Amino acid sequence: MPFHTLSNHISPIDLYYPHSALFTVLTYPLAFFEWAVPRFLPAVRRLALKRLYRMVQMEDENTAYQTVGPVSKAFHIVARYVGDGPTSVPFL
Repeated sequence: MPFHTLSNHISPIDLYYPHSALFTVLTYPLAFFEWAVPRFLPAVRRLALKRLYRMVQMEDENTAYQTVGPVSKAFHIVARYVGDGPTSVPFL
């Protein structure tokens, strides 16, 4: 199988609430979808990345480049570096 999912492989110590049967059943088709879309529908991936980047830009602008948390800020810095370059406003 070209794709895999580890959603159902959790240590009993970390499993606070058991997965429902619906979750277990939906895990595999969703994992296939996640694997297949970038390979067979690259236009969908490009549109999703464009929308996501726009959302990053809007959050940066709405929070004066501070974002709402340290983790999202790290992701935003990487995204803006790739998207706008090292001389863009978020880096000045």
